[in-house]
Amino acid sequence: MKQRTFRGFTLIEQLVVVLVVGIMAKVAVAKYQKSLEVTRAEQAMNVLRAIGNAHLIWSTHHGRQFLPKLEPSNGMKPLVTNANCNATDCSSAANSCAILVACRYLASLSWDSDYWSYGICDPTTGTGGGDCCAPGANNGVVACARRKRMPIWIAPQGVGWDLDYRFWGYQLRSDGRMVVRACGGCKPMPPDPM
Repeated sequence: MKQRTFRGFTLIEQLVVVLVVGIMAKVAVAKYQKSLEVTRAEQAMNVLRAIGNAHLIWSTHHGRQFLPKLEPSNGMKPLVTNANCNATDCSSAANSCAILVACRYLASLSWDSDYWSYGICDPTTGTGGGDCCAPGANNGVVACARRKRMPIWIAPQGVGWDLDYRFWGYQLRSDGRMVVRACGGCKPMPPDPM
């Protein structure tokens, strides 16, 4: 009876396998992260549509006047937050978002847990002392959304996908059109509004 000898894998073969598996994992993780970001962007578009439509309906009920601008500051701190928005008394609501929620134009949501920040814009004021979620003029914008930056402990600056998606944003115009906010040729581009 002839005895079979088993020859093991060489170091080179093992390194090639590890390299191939590593490349496949990197591609899979990148595609998964983009899939998550696209899903979050689609959710943000839905919330933005709700905010913008509530603002337009409020305007129609109030002689085509618009609420004062309430938008994220340059530091990306959203002003549409649980503390600012989820009011219950319509007569004493203190800001644009609180008015829309308390007067039942907009459902009360968990604004703080989102990956996106939202703004309520006055479409008649143009830049109005600041950009309403967009660089340049914004005449006709009733609401806007932009991607929040990820906390440093989740995605440190300069490391991957925080930098890839942080410039994504959308504007809802007074004619009901949603457009991608100018992002300076960001790669990858945000999904087109539906």
